[in-house]
Amino acid sequence: MTQQNIRLPKPQIKIRERNDKVYKKLRDMGKSEIVSIIGGNRISSGDNIASLFKPSLGGLNLHLMKDIDKAAGRISKAILDGETIALVVDFDVDGISSGVVLFLALTEYMGCPKDKIRIHVNKRKEYGYGFNSKALQAVLAHDPNDIPTLILTADQGSNDNATVKEYMAFMDKKGIEGASVIITDHHHIQEELACVDAFAFVNPQQKECQFPDKTICGCVVALFTMVVTREALIEKREALGIEGEIKPITPLITYACMATIADCVSLKSEINRFIIRKGKHDINNGTLPALEVIRENIKAPGTLITTTDIAFSLAPRINADSRTGGDGTTSINFLLSKTVSEARENWAKLTKRNDNRKDEEKIMLNEALVQASSQYYDEGRRGLVLFLPKGNHGIHGIVASRIKERFNCPTIIFSPNNLEDPDSPSRLLSGSGRSVEGFAIDSVLLKMQTTMDFKFGGHPMALGAKVKQKILKKFASLFDDLVKKQAESKGYTDTFFYPTVMIDHILQSEELNWLRGLDILSEINQLDPFGQRFAEPSFGLNVQVADFTLIGANKNHVRIRFRDSMGVTHQAMYFNYTTSPIYGLLKIGERYTIAVDLQYNDFTKKLGMIIQAIEIGVNAVSQKQ
Repeated sequence: MTQQNIRLPKPQIKIRERNDKVYKKLRDMGKSEIVSIIGGNRISSGDNIASLFKPSLGGLNLHLMKDIDKAAGRISKAILDGETIALVVDFDVDGISSGVVLFLALTEYMGCPKDKIRIHVNKRKEYGYGFNSKALQAVLAHDPNDIPTLILTADQGSNDNATVKEYMAFMDKKGIEGASVIITDHHHIQEELACVDAFAFVNPQQKECQFPDKTICGCVVALFTMVVTREALIEKREALGIEGEIKPITPLITYACMATIADCVSLKSEINRFIIRKGKHDINNGTLPALEVIRENIKAPGTLITTTDIAFSLAPRINADSRTGGDGTTSINFLLSKTVSEARENWAKLTKRNDNRKDEEKIMLNEALVQASSQYYDEGRRGLVLFLPKGNHGIHGIVASRIKERFNCPTIIFSPNNLEDPDSPSRLLSGSGRSVEGFAIDSVLLKMQTTMDFKFGGHPMALGAKVKQKILKKFASLFDDLVKKQAESKGYTDTFFYPTVMIDHILQSEELNWLRGLDILSEINQLDPFGQRFAEPSFGLNVQVADFTLIGANKNHVRIRFRDSMGVTHQAMYFNYTTSPIYGLLKIGERYTIAVDLQYNDFTKKLGMIIQAIEIGVNAVSQKQ
């Protein structure tokens, strides 16, 4: 397949709609123009504006989370009784970080012998997603002479009641009393599959759960469970007359920070904002060997690790472990490394896996773009379902994200669950789906399940699914139909399904002086972190192209020198220019409106600009979202 087979819509530039009341309130609070613009473009009048600048967990009542006290009581009992505990966790950054948090909380803080706590990461390619029967069998087979009497999941398990029952039946048959499963998770729950037979089910998504924030990631649920477990253990130890201090597990926020960034949860949440701010402070002031290695590999000397570094350098490496056939051990070992040399060794392994992942991703993405282009333009589909017969379902999620970004359409990518299975109607396909802002992909699949037989799990922005090959065509057609119906019910026109770059403001006249130094970054950083539902700021500039140069190993990126409307010259990068829909658009001397992200350039020590979109003409933007 070649680039000629691929048609991509050119992103349009739109200005975010501003809440004037919020903007005015921020100005009245003494905030700068730029901070007030960014804040006014992201939050509503009813939001806690002060928490944007100083998020806090003060007054947060963890005991409102359904079953958390019950879970804490059972875990603290297992600690005191010396039970063997299996930590069964998902294979992504959220799951891996959860496993590390649970392991360290139990062993380093609460005194469990390390040989009594076992981390079991789902093998993505072998087991698939969730606390399923294959994952359980791996736990039971690890040491038949020391079978765990407590299984504690993290970032998975909400819809795996069948596996809970399977474990309990196995333990009953063995004559082992007191065995329990505790589910900790954050994914959406399907009522008919919910873990009602678990000893405790800790997930803020439960209808009966009174915890105020439903947006926290799985690692934060695990962390909060350990906080309450510590309280329960202290109480029990005091009752038994056991002396000795159990230190607060606050340092483990470091790992929760990584997971919160990588899992793309809402950053309008005060809890999530606090976790990231505190975690980044600890990361940049800590001495964990893994963090030392991250710094020496991805940062210029003397610079700080940022949210972007975690999202685009650390997270892909940890995820690549399972995506390329690993069992998560290298990722766990990297984060738990005791020495810098050990961390370097594990980092090298993760980097090699990530390089392999990139190679596979390029091949899959090209094939997916051809199919998506045909569905979008020739068939008029707005819910895209793509089939890659030789795809790696460990990389589906990444490729689905790339497709939905280019077309702004909910996207699901399927491949055979086992590439060695013969092509047949009964062949099982595994898929990963990604959605777009303002659109709940999980609700579409829930509605589809009323008339079709398939399995899925996830949340509004991302999910995994399994279908039989014989229903894929019907599945794709119904998915597209229901995506369009949900869009219609929300009042979205067809222009919604079109890639858009949102900017906060077009810098004009004296405002262009904001680009003369680094002060604008200091202003923007007052509102850090940015992410899901609290987007990174982007700005519009009216420019005249002075010259441009193709750069990079494959000459596929372009560095553009341009003059702003005050006549000052700047330069900016546009990545993957030669495969973008604006390839060939640039002409020296022509005037354009560009959308740019501003960032600190670690190496030049100056303001850097990354171009996200280009339109011909001056002020070539839409005024409303």
